[in-house]
Amino acid sequence: MESIGIAFGQTIAVLRGPGDRVGDRALAVHHTIDDAVFWPESIAGDDNRRDTSTVFGYVAVPRGAELLAADRVRLADNTVWALVAAPQWDHVHPMTGWNPGYKVARVKGVS
Repeated sequence: MESIGIAFGQTIAVLRGPGDRVGDRALAVHHTIDDAVFWPESIAGDDNRRDTSTVFGYVAVPRGAELLAADRVRLADNTVWALVAAPQWDHVHPMTGWNPGYKVARVKGVS
């Protein structure tokens, strides 16, 4: 895929792998995506009175990049994030035809 040159983009690793009978997955790097962009969104702190928090964010990747709803991504800082759903905005603007060149996926921090 041709790089479009995002000034502060990063290369991310897409992790995939088969699951066992209880849902644990043996993840391995399936491929990498250049010029990805990540930004954090929010932290959800009160998970039914447990001492935990969930961190959410977004990953934007070039429209032609392969990214599935079941994937996990490892960022350049080695943090791993699970996609919450399939990437969105994989289309041109319906009234202007403007093409942002990217699709965006909401992600959740994984530890």
